[in-house]
Amino acid sequence: MTSTRKARCGDLTLVGSSLLRGRTVKPLHGSPAAARVMPKMTFLAPEEYQPKCRNRFVALARRLSTMLPHARIEHIGASSIDGAISKGDLDVFVGVKPDNHQQTVELLAAVGYTVKLDTHRDESLCMLEHADNDVALQVVANGSQYEYFITFRDALNRDPNLVSQYNALKNRHQGAYAATYRLAKSKFIQGVLLQV
Repeated sequence: MTSTRKARCGDLTLVGSSLLRGRTVKPLHGSPAAARVMPKMTFLAPEEYQPKCRNRFVALARRLSTMLPHARIEHIGASSIDGAISKGDLDVFVGVKPDNHQQTVELLAAVGYTVKLDTHRDESLCMLEHADNDVALQVVANGSQYEYFITFRDALNRDPNLVSQYNALKNRHQGAYAATYRLAKSKFIQGVLLQV
């Protein structure tokens, strides 16, 4: 299929891999070669974006819960971590039964979400975005390795020292290419997950 909206989550292949709890998973974002065409990073202080993102999450969670009554809708990403600096976007975890994963992706595509092309996807994970807002939905098969979105969020919310380290990483990458930042961020996330 040529339409992005209709792309199945397992259709694209990415290069590279990283270790996560003894399993090999592909990075969630593009390679360093992609950095030349990617935007540079700009981060906001928590007070500049977190209240707005939290309000947006509450409203979006209501809409998603109506559309997907059996889904587990959770706020993830930096905007869900107290005191974390961020690009100011909203990340949402949409946990569904493994058998309903592709159907959920298709249902969300029917209401305007599109599969984000430069991210890892498989039968248990698909990232969707919407042209009208700065929201990323991570559609995840419940019980899969991608529960780490929640594990990471909870680990940082329990440990302000980890939040300080995360913010320091982001500050070091202010103005850096997105792919360079994402590789450093992936290493940091893996390090946290190996400790929990």
